[in-house]
Amino acid sequence: MGKNRDILQKEDYEEKDCLLCTSTAAKTTIPRQRISAKIDGYMEKKDYSAIDALFDYWLKEARAANDTQGEFFLFNEMLGVCRKCDRKDEAYQIMEKAKRMIRTESFSETTLASYYINAATVCTEFHDPNQALNLFSEAETILEAQTEKDCFRLASLYNNMAACLSETERYDEAEACYQKALSYIQKENRNPLEEAITYLNMLDLLVTRCGLRETDSTRYEELLKKARLCLDDSTVPQDSYYAFVAGKCLPIYEYFGYFRYVEVLKERIRNIHERT
Repeated sequence: MGKNRDILQKEDYEEKDCLLCTSTAAKTTIPRQRISAKIDGYMEKKDYSAIDALFDYWLKEARAANDTQGEFFLFNEMLGVCRKCDRKDEAYQIMEKAKRMIRTESFSETTLASYYINAATVCTEFHDPNQALNLFSEAETILEAQTEKDCFRLASLYNNMAACLSETERYDEAEACYQKALSYIQKENRNPLEEAITYLNMLDLLVTRCGLRETDSTRYEELLKKARLCLDDSTVPQDSYYAFVAGKCLPIYEYFGYFRYVEVLKERIRNIHERT
């Protein structure tokens, strides 16, 4: 493939040779943060061919430099792309390659936990709950054993794990996972938007489990109110992420007949888009 100046090249990140330096370590790793930013940019534009070209280019570079950490990073990034683009076969091929690397290479616990959550989410997306739950359990073991717990990542883990358990009709376990997610979200640096998502996830579980029985209406109202208080929290910046979350919440409030509040959310989203 010929050079594409929109894709990071070696000369974009390598330092010039230093005659006094004997170590080449700085030149043997691919620029992960910058690659991730490029992928995010291409995803926003839905430029999937550019993502594929970027992945192929940097995979060759990582292998040429014997950068196994970089290679594993690329596999992890591409799993998210495959999930969003409905590329199941490719996702499972990448997971197989990543699994072989885990057997032969050494990765940090943080890296492994991220991979297990990412791979489990892929399996959930492609209706493979048993494999997903095994991968979620691997991540749970790592994250819960850490002395300084990553509350945000644990909340994400339990939210995703609960959705998978719900799919297999293990509703009590799913409810317990949502409660764990909520406790971690509220533990420190409270994130009202993540809290709102969790309340509405719990609502979705309740509807899946019980249907729309009149006897459950109080519980429905309680969860909708709690989520609304989070969305209306004055400390939450009304930015692009707020617009994303509000857009996800809109259909739920519409479904339950909160039409005035739906218009409020739509207006907030419009204002955010006009500013950005």
